[in-house]
Amino acid sequence: MKLILPYKKSQLLIFIIIAITYVFILYIFGINKPYWSDESHFVETIKYFSSHFELNTLKDYPEVISPFFFFIYAVWGKIFGLTLPVLRIFSLIISFTTIIYLFKFFTLSIKNFYLILLSVFTIVINPYFAGTSIFVYSDMLNLFFLLLVCIAVFKDLHFLLLTALVFSLLTRQYSIFILPPILVYYLLLYLNGRNKKYMLMLIDGSVSVIPLVILFIVWNGFARRT
Repeated sequence: MKLILPYKKSQLLIFIIIAITYVFILYIFGINKPYWSDESHFVETIKYFSSHFELNTLKDYPEVISPFFFFIYAVWGKIFGLTLPVLRIFSLIISFTTIIYLFKFFTLSIKNFYLILLSVFTIVINPYFAGTSIFVYSDMLNLFFLLLVCIAVFKDLHFLLLTALVFSLLTRQYSIFILPPILVYYLLLYLNGRNKKYMLMLIDGSVSVIPLVILFIVWNGFARRT
């Protein structure tokens, strides 16, 4: 299964260079800035996950959002260090990957390279996108998974749908809002044509909530009590 297929190799290369430039500019202007708003307590929770790398941490970490964001940053921190600039570099890597998949997503429906560039540019110049690209927040990681969900629906890739939904829900449980329209969409498609492909999409979309439901049971609620 190939998720990145070049629109044209030369155009993909141009886009990668642009994306690297964007991330590098954010690095120059943001890597050494002081903590930004809630970033400080997110970093502290990442450090907590790093020093308490065990299942029991899922029950008592001091945040209300799902734990995967803290877990994956803690893994990065264990390998490369838990200083703020090092964690921000990981945010930039996630942002770069998200931008590349934005390009992929727009190539699915737009055939003009310059319109694709304009579409991506319109998104990445948003201050919210730029801020969550450099600072240590869960937003960009979740956006990446939601983008994969959109690609999966566009191309009817049931395993990608399952994987992306699971990790999106484990990053921020509020992402569950995207699930009902997906299930309704594939239910209607299946009822219209009885195509097994649509049933697979429907099943994988439905079972994607199981890990989150397990967390709800562990938490004894829909979010961690802090």
